[in-house]
Amino acid sequence: MTLPVRHPEAIGREILAPGSAELRALLERRPARMLRDVAISWSLIAAALALVASRPALWSFALAFVVIGNCQYALSILTHEGNHASLFRRRQLNDAFCLWVLCAPLGVDFDGERHNHLEHHRLFATPGDPDRYLYQLADKNARARLLLFLTGLTSLPHILAKARRKRPPSADARPRPGVLSRGRRPTLLAQIVICLLFCWILPLGGYVALWLAPLYVMAFVPHKIRMLCEHAQMVLPDEAADGRRLLTFRPGLIERQLLAPLGLSYHAEHHLFPSVPYYALPEVARLIQGNVAVEERRSYLGFVVECLRRLPLPIREP
Repeated sequence: MTLPVRHPEAIGREILAPGSAELRALLERRPARMLRDVAISWSLIAAALALVASRPALWSFALAFVVIGNCQYALSILTHEGNHASLFRRRQLNDAFCLWVLCAPLGVDFDGERHNHLEHHRLFATPGDPDRYLYQLADKNARARLLLFLTGLTSLPHILAKARRKRPPSADARPRPGVLSRGRRPTLLAQIVICLLFCWILPLGGYVALWLAPLYVMAFVPHKIRMLCEHAQMVLPDEAADGRRLLTFRPGLIERQLLAPLGLSYHAEHHLFPSVPYYALPEVARLIQGNVAVEERRSYLGFVVECLRRLPLPIREP
C-alpha cells in the first residue's frame, strides 16, 4: 500500500507543540558539550599524526588513517549541526565557528552545503529533494550499480554540479558580519595551512595519504552509505516509497562509530525536530518510540546486504 507523504516537521508538531516547555528544553544549546566533542576529534588527529611521526611503520600508518578519517567524519557531522545553527546560541558565532573550525579544514562549502541541506529538509521525500539521488533506487537497481554507488564515485558529478550551480539569494546564504569571508577562500587557506603542517611533520605526500585519502575513504564514502540507508526503501518506482522514508537506526557500537557518530543514527528524530541539537536526540527517540510514522532499523550494513541480495527489484504497476 502506498502511504501519503507527510512532512516530518508536521508530524513533529503533533508530538510536541511549538513553544512547549519540553521542546524549549530540547532546543537548549550546550556549547560546552559540542566544544568537548570538537576538542576530542582534533586531539585524536594530532595524536595520530604524532604516532606516525615518532613510530613510522605500516601499523601506525593504518591506525592513523582510520583514526584521522573517523575524526574527520565526526567533524563533518558537526558541520551539519552548523547548518541548523545548533552549535551556539548566537548565529554569528555559530557561522564563524562552523566555517573556520569545521568546514574549511574539511573542504566543505559552508553556504552551499547549508542551502542544499535545508532544501533537503524542506523538500524531503519529493522529486525536488536535492539529495534524492542518494536514496532513490531506480538508478541502482542492479548489484553492480549499487556497489559502484557505494564507492562514492557516482556522487562526484552531483557534487561538482552543486559547486558550479548559482544559488538564489536567501537569508541563509548571505554573508554575515563576523564571519570574515565566505566562498572558497577559507577552504583554500585552511588547506594550505594543513598541507604545510603535514609537510613539516611527515615526509612529502603525508597530506594526501593522511588527510585527503582518509577524508574520502573514512568520511565521504560512509556518508554516502548512510544517506542511502537512512531514506531508501526496497520498492520501485521510487515514488511508491515516498510515504515511508522516515527512518531511524539503532546500530551496534562499531557500526555506529564508523557510519553515524555523534548521534546521527537518530535520523528520523532529526527530521521531526531539525533544530534540536545532536546530544538531545536520544530524548526525542524516547518521545517517538512506537510512533507508526517512523520505521526503526538495526543495521546500515544489514540493509545494504539485504538490498544487494534482493536486487534487481520488480517495478510495481501504478
